[in-house]
Amino acid sequence: MKTSNKKIDIATAYHEAGHAVVEYWLFGLKRVKKVTIIPEKDTLGHCRTKMIMKSSDYETEDSPTFEGKILREIMGLLAGHIAEKKFTKRANSVGSSADFNNAFSLAGRLHFGWDEKTWQYLQQYLYRRAELLIDQKWNLIKAVAKELLKKKTLD
Repeated sequence: MKTSNKKIDIATAYHEAGHAVVEYWLFGLKRVKKVTIIPEKDTLGHCRTKMIMKSSDYETEDSPTFEGKILREIMGLLAGHIAEKKFTKRANSVGSSADFNNAFSLAGRLHFGWDEKTWQYLQQYLYRRAELLIDQKWNLIKAVAKELLKKKTLD
């Protein structure tokens, strides 16, 4: 997917910076491998991360850290949408659809027996937690977005 629209590039930089900063803050320096606003396949940019959780972690759902890791993963996925929305003052759910799908697929690994009200509460809770983190780290997100606009890729 190619783009030459400056407004789209800026929105994408904030989106990817949101992912990168929140992933870094929640998981540490080794988490974020690469952030780019160079379009690839069907995306305008991406934040490549090192998966902290091993597949065996997902299988031991009764472990004390399982739920916390999943919740942080979901917040990292929501962060791009939230940062882009904060900057542009509009929601771009089309550009964030893959992030939303991945986030709520992960949420499904937590508890299958939950009713609709519980799921809605969980979604609102995680979205709000990610929003608060975006607000707290906004200056860092702006700095990363600015570097992305200059360099296009940060390793």
